Amino acid sequence: MPDVPVEEATPYVAAAKKVEVDPIFLVTQTTTNKRLKKILQYAHGYLYLVSVLGVMGARERLRSETLSLRVKSCTDLPIAVGFGISKCAHVLALQKAHVDGYIVGSALIRIIEENIGNNKKLKVELLKFVQGLTNHTFFL
Repeated sequence: MPDVPVEEATPYVAAAKKVEVDPIFLVTQTTTNKRLKKILQYAHGYLYLVSVLGVMGARERLRSETLSLRVKSCTDLPIAVGFGISKCAHVLALQKAHVDGYIVGSALIRIIEENIGNNKKLKVELLKFVQGLTNHTFFL
């Protein structure tokens, strides 16, 4: 539940801790340093850096603000970037920015929706997408 506002996080963090799950928080390009400091008091596991301003979904390119990663200088937690990650170019740009992880959602959901009922094609399309995203070949 990374979208829990930090101001309402106490019960969430307590419940997560009880079941040994790291509480993950969203950090956006507009997150103030004061708010980031509060988030870092609760965050464990990694920080989920939102790559875009606005709603989720695949994007053509990433904003330069995402690549600057001012957040990285504030914490030792790994930084995972999500929202709009859908191309190999995105992953390569984030690798150059020394991001620790990439979160892909909408692009995978689109592939699943397009191939519901055809598991063989779904498997092939998902594999092809991930291989294209990472420039790596995977074998199943």
